[in-house]
Amino acid sequence: MSPVRTTVWKGEINVQLCLEESLLIGGEQQQLVSNQPLLNLRFPRDTFLPLYLLTILSQLQLYLKDDIHQIISNCWFSYNEKVLPWFLPIGVIYDMTMTQDIISRSNDTNRSTSRSIINVWPIKLHYKQKEETDRKLPHGFIPLITGEEQLEAFWMHRWKQACFIMNGSSKLMMQLTRKESVSFWNSIKQRDLDRFNSISSKIIPASESGFRMVPIKFHLPFNIETNKFDSPIQPVVKLIRDNNTNNPVIIYDTMIKEFPDLIDIDGNLKGSLIAQGIAIQPSDLIYELYTSLLSIDGFLHIIICNP
Repeated sequence: MSPVRTTVWKGEINVQLCLEESLLIGGEQQQLVSNQPLLNLRFPRDTFLPLYLLTILSQLQLYLKDDIHQIISNCWFSYNEKVLPWFLPIGVIYDMTMTQDIISRSNDTNRSTSRSIINVWPIKLHYKQKEETDRKLPHGFIPLITGEEQLEAFWMHRWKQACFIMNGSSKLMMQLTRKESVSFWNSIKQRDLDRFNSISSKIIPASESGFRMVPIKFHLPFNIETNKFDSPIQPVVKLIRDNNTNNPVIIYDTMIKEFPDLIDIDGNLKGSLIAQGIAIQPSDLIYELYTSLLSIDGFLHIIICNP
């Protein structure tokens, strides 16, 4: 197992969660941390925000206006008032919203190693009560009507997509037994990397030559000016060159083909690339990046930050 993969799986994100006051019984928010509706939490990078929603609300149930299960289907997380996509892994959303901080840390080679800087992700939990007929739900809000079941179904669909890209069909995913499928999902919830690797190895080709294509999604950072997330770009990425040369396929090959505007006149990449909170280089091998930095949905998510 790649040590990088183990490090990524164990990685955590410091979160400062601000609670919208509509969640709370009037005045009771004063009893929360620092006399403000704030919670300081740590989330694993390779998981989904909604998996922790029930735990968060359970800790606050004495202060909540409504029943927890009613709240879950009518609440959402945001960053800078923009709805966060619950169907993306937490680490991907963090990288899209905190891109500049990640790049700054990567470039700060002169910082003393004895100095520790804790980076905190400020997000907010919102809630719309049914009786608030005059309040519109935000653009991009997708309710979790069936809660975790809905998230699990979406996650399985993503793995079927990834399986199709890698193998030319979704057959290997469809062949998983019910027990294996449940265990696969539980490996995410219970943070069991060995179990995740054991089952995903039935889907991911065992060698570079076994890949038909590689499941990669490119994202742009959250745009503060337009207050939006742009749709991801999912190019066709092969590990075997069309000219049949044996040179290994690197990220630069995909960048020059799919994003020529990001290549300067000297052939250098303009901007930065981030995957799993790590600044990656155009010369990095795609196969090694995928096997080390793939996310829990079977895709390698790369954030492109223009200069």
